[in-house]
Amino acid sequence: MQSMTKLLLAYTLALGLAPAAAIAAGAPPPCPVNFGVVDRSVGPSVIYLGADPADAESCRMKRGNEIETFFFGTWNTVWPGAEAARQALKRVYAGPPGTSVTFDVSAGPGLQWYDTIRNGGFEELNVLGQLFRTMRVIHEREGFDGNAYHSIITQWKDVATGMGIYQNYQHVAGHPEPGTSWDPVSVTGGE
Repeated sequence: MQSMTKLLLAYTLALGLAPAAAIAAGAPPPCPVNFGVVDRSVGPSVIYLGADPADAESCRMKRGNEIETFFFGTWNTVWPGAEAARQALKRVYAGPPGTSVTFDVSAGPGLQWYDTIRNGGFEELNVLGQLFRTMRVIHEREGFDGNAYHSIITQWKDVATGMGIYQNYQHVAGHPEPGTSWDPVSVTGGE
């Protein structure tokens, strides 16, 4: 069986396809398999367009007029610290509740942070009269080297689809205060 797995992996790589991320049992997929939409109480709707064909961990998403790519539907692939965030998200999705990974991000002078991504465990979430099994993905950001910013953003990811269906932003200290908490107005597709 091991040789069959190696053969499949070699074939996948030869075709230029990325192998799927190692995901723990019960965790959501890195990206919704099919088209899905989350209409939010704040900001534009999030339209999930599926994974990048060359990278199963990169979700194509449309917010407003732009199509962007996010690792695990969470961290924009062009943001500072993207590759470190990708590796952290891989470990968090593969690990049990409580798994936590910290890494440094620098976007220039005065814009340095310790970022921690944590598997906050699983929770049944009643949204719009529908019960969703979710995994909480917690992102804590704390500035250093003169940067006093500190926040905690919690996303509830639908285990069935991988779509973020609820988000809470907690401002702890410093600036800016972007206010990215939102409630879902509707959730469709993604399966």
